[in-house]
Amino acid sequence: LELYQLMFERKGISLQSSLVSSLEVLEEISKGKITEYFTKVINKVSPTDNKSMNDSMPPEWLSDYINKLVELFEAYDRGNVSDSDEEKPIISGSFLSKVVEEPIQAKLIKMIQNEFPLARKSDETRYLLLTMQINCFDLVKSRFSPFATTIFALDEESSRFFKIIDDKLKEFINRMLELQEKLLFQNTGMGLYYNLFNMIFPVSSIQDELDYDMYLSLMDNPLMKLDTIKSKVHDPLNEYLPQALNDLQGNLLFRLTSPIIADEISETCFKNLSQFYINFRRILVHLYPDRKEDIEDILNFSEEEFETLVGIGAVSYTHLTLPTN
Repeated sequence: LELYQLMFERKGISLQSSLVSSLEVLEEISKGKITEYFTKVINKVSPTDNKSMNDSMPPEWLSDYINKLVELFEAYDRGNVSDSDEEKPIISGSFLSKVVEEPIQAKLIKMIQNEFPLARKSDETRYLLLTMQINCFDLVKSRFSPFATTIFALDEESSRFFKIIDDKLKEFINRMLELQEKLLFQNTGMGLYYNLFNMIFPVSSIQDELDYDMYLSLMDNPLMKLDTIKSKVHDPLNEYLPQALNDLQGNLLFRLTSPIIADEISETCFKNLSQFYINFRRILVHLYPDRKEDIEDILNFSEEEFETLVGIGAVSYTHLTLPTN
């Protein structure tokens, strides 16, 4: 438009002429058509249409829609010098709200939730829900990341949309981490004691042996009798721990599309499990100093054996088996 205006001005045509005004109107119509195109694409997707979804992969419509947006963003980046000075640029906060935020909130999130209505009642279903959420938002973030300093940095409103995507992905990863930790502690028989100890004082906050005195009040709790601990922990721990690493890593690698995210969740889970086991063992010795042998029979893995079994300090498995994103 600026080029035509310059040409008309050189030809003596006033910028206030009907011809120039018509071009300005056409420009606004063209911008509206771009928004209208993406809106129509999204409107064709039904929130209850799950035919293109499976247990964990993003729906086909999402990949296709993101591809179309990326094409527009790439084209905009190539020609943004002339557009950046306009009062009403093609891509703005308002535009991104309609083509990025609304499809995510009104379509994607609702569609995934509709696919897993029993997620609150079943850990397995919740696991599938979180897997789908992580994979979808990881796809969106990875495709939009090249534009984090251009399209999504035009103004404060534009940057907010990329932050929404990033925050949502982190939220779902943290929820998956919480779920996998819960299952790990349950399967090893230590879940009850993990919750009990943290009610008194967060195990992750222990600095030295002086903090072990915080748990002296547990001595009166029937659950803290060594025979009770043995009955609840010893067998599940010995049965599950040797397979825990392969179990968790295998499930995450099989379903999560990003090995980096799978690696992050796995490593954090096992570090927290190991931290608790080591402190659990030491606290019991502190509470029952005359029964160290009994405690070592109940929690019969040494600290080094436990860390080896859960891969603490080992080379990250994703670097050995899969290329990173």
